[in-house]
Amino acid sequence: MQIHDNWPYKDYECIIEVEQEPDCEKAYHYVILPNGDRVFADISPYDKTRYTLQLWIKCEFPDRIGAAPLRRETLEDMHKSMQTIGNFIKSQASDEE
Repeated sequence: MQIHDNWPYKDYECIIEVEQEPDCEKAYHYVILPNGDRVFADISPYDKTRYTLQLWIKCEFPDRIGAAPLRRETLEDMHKSMQTIGNFIKSQASDEE
C-alpha cells in the first residue's frame, strides 16, 4: 500500500493510502488526531478525494450506516442536517435572550 495523499486539515493530519489490485484501486482513509492516535475513516474505498475525508471530519467522525462504508452523498446529507440543527439551536438561544 502506498500513500496517495497526505495533508493537514484543522488540527488533524489526513492520509489516503491506495492499494492497487489487478482490476481496481482501493483507497483507505485515516486521520491522525492531535494526540497521535490514528483513526480509520470508514469511507468508500473508491473515493480518493480530500473533500470526502474532510466532510467525514466535519461530521465528527461518524460510523458507517448499515453494511456499506460511507459515501460522499451520505456525508453531505449528514453535514447539511448538522448545519440545520445548529442553526435551529442558535435561533432558539437568540429567542430566549
